[in-house]
Amino acid sequence: MQILKIEDGKGGRALNISEDPIKTAHRFSDCIYWNLFILIPLITACVGIGRQSGFWLIVYLLLSVVVFFVVVLKFFCTHCPHYAERNGSLKCMFYWGVPKYFEARPGPYSFLEQIFTVGSVLFWIILPLFWLCFHGGLLTIYVASLAVLVATLRRYECGRCPHFCCPVNKVPEHMKRCHLQKTPQDDTQRGNLH
Repeated sequence: MQILKIEDGKGGRALNISEDPIKTAHRFSDCIYWNLFILIPLITACVGIGRQSGFWLIVYLLLSVVVFFVVVLKFFCTHCPHYAERNGSLKCMFYWGVPKYFEARPGPYSFLEQIFTVGSVLFWIILPLFWLCFHGGLLTIYVASLAVLVATLRRYECGRCPHFCCPVNKVPEHMKRCHLQKTPQDDTQRGNLH
């Protein structure tokens, strides 16, 4: 645990703030923040598709539900320590209050799970490009917002995420070991250190 001293800027007293380098819990405001972030490319894609075809807009929205509430939850999220928590619904940065309708499967991903999850998300990202190519401004917003979303995730979440078997986790090995020593009751990540 790190203690940060923050001066109030007026020569007054300093505030001590405790911060665990591994983010073991999310707040509802985290979920709101990340979902608002995701809405930018989603709404942009929907506007671009909807301008050309109402039918394909409905297909894309249904595909979004399947990708994020079936494929990602089943093949990706079920390995996450947040999914393994002992409550009946998720409380993570993307899903808040969503029932856990799949069994938790802590531990590393199989090669096929990685391919299936990444492939379905990439398909969801690439599909709108056909319609967005007709709208240069929307295409720019879509690509830029996805780039900023990924960069922000990598910068602010991946380096402190307790999901150590995630293929994009970038928590340093010494921090992983330290976290696992402090939380021996959390067996969900043991054996996943390289």
